[in-house]
Amino acid sequence: MSFISNAKKPANLVLFAMLISVGLLALFTDLLQSKTAQASVLSLAIVTLLLGNRKSFEAEEKDLYQYAIDQANSFTITDTHGKIIFANDIFCNLSGYSLEELKGQDHRILNSGYHSKSFIHDMWATILAGKTWHGEFCNKKKNGELYWVDSTIIPYRDESGKIIKFISVRKEITEKKLLEKQFQAMVENLPAGAILLTKNDIFFNRAITDLIGYTREEISSVDDWFRLLYRERAAEIKSLYEQKKKEGFKNKTVLSIFTKSGQKKYVESFFLLFIVTGK
Repeated sequence: MSFISNAKKPANLVLFAMLISVGLLALFTDLLQSKTAQASVLSLAIVTLLLGNRKSFEAEEKDLYQYAIDQANSFTITDTHGKIIFANDIFCNLSGYSLEELKGQDHRILNSGYHSKSFIHDMWATILAGKTWHGEFCNKKKNGELYWVDSTIIPYRDESGKIIKFISVRKEITEKKLLEKQFQAMVENLPAGAILLTKNDIFFNRAITDLIGYTREEISSVDDWFRLLYRERAAEIKSLYEQKKKEGFKNKTVLSIFTKSGQKKYVESFFLLFIVTGK
């Protein structure tokens, strides 16, 4: 039987999984090895029955996957205009709005006024181009309280490839952002340079700005930091940083950096930074 001869085909993997799930794999194997007409008819009947139910089998797997996401994260589905179609309980509890209040609204109902128009424009340009967007949002609850989320927005396409929905998965990071703000307030005016590196973002105080010549707008991410200051050694220094982080940042390290003007400077780094990785 040719339909089972190539186990690398996705359809065959699904078939094997279904046979195992219903306890028919051993029987099916015996039937394939038999050369009788009755065995061939019976094995074909099993395949027809199982593949006929393949869609429901795959749908059940997707439902379980969505259930797992739904239980751990804030989750919404919108149309291509950003109108909310669905929001899970975590999203509703976090925002303070009921699903009935959210349906038909767009996410401007949560607008805190924190983000610039260019930030929102770049987000929309990314997802309308069919790409996944990832970033952090400051939102406002129904009661006026602000909260932060780490957000991933994924375009959802139909069978023809047309984008028909956007799926947003969020994780609350308010505590992490508050810790970052406290750190910034503590170190902003210190005479020594201080840097905060999180998973994706970076903050450095005024002393660092004076040292390197770059503004915070010019270095807005961890990748920017390593790329601009260490240039061809960026990957090497980033690897050293990860190693120091695992070791607990116990030792001093002398590193060479490049300023915005191209000047090479040597700095003594203690790596004794207040590291916030979030939950």
